[in-house]
Amino acid sequence: NVFEHFSPTAGPCINRLTDAYCVMKGYHCWTTDCTQAFLNSETTSDIFVRPPPGCGTKGYVWRLKKFLYGLKGAPAAWMRTLTSELTSHGFSTFDDDPCLLRRFDPRTNSEIIAEVFVDDVKWCTNDPDLLKTIIDWLPASSAVRYLLRPQLPGPPRPFNHNYAST
Repeated sequence: NVFEHFSPTAGPCINRLTDAYCVMKGYHCWTTDCTQAFLNSETTSDIFVRPPPGCGTKGYVWRLKKFLYGLKGAPAAWMRTLTSELTSHGFSTFDDDPCLLRRFDPRTNSEIIAEVFVDDVKWCTNDPDLLKTIIDWLPASSAVRYLLRPQLPGPPRPFNHNYAST
């Protein structure tokens, strides 16, 4: 089943739409790279691989507990892992494009947009402190926290949207 391994990723149109929305709202934007993202997604079925030459006993295979890069189901598994973690913290996916997630708090008018492209996430928000707080809320054992936290810069620097020369 081809859809079993499908992983939504933001294309150029979604990327431009996200940029335009955030420029219009005056949001702070930055990106994070989730290093070794696929290695943190649990397998949903038995996957067996032969060990590389020189590792293990000849004639034996290894059963994977986590996905490896290069497996066709790895991107979809990572997207499920990331989406599950973020939805447990108040984010919701867009029906038309599941690579976009949004968290909105009507009491404080705080909004965070997360745009996912494979293992990169673009964050746009009007409340950078809330985003840092949400990432701190993620469980210490969570791959998402481990992977995202080190990449968050000190004070976020907004994009320079003024293209007109003055």
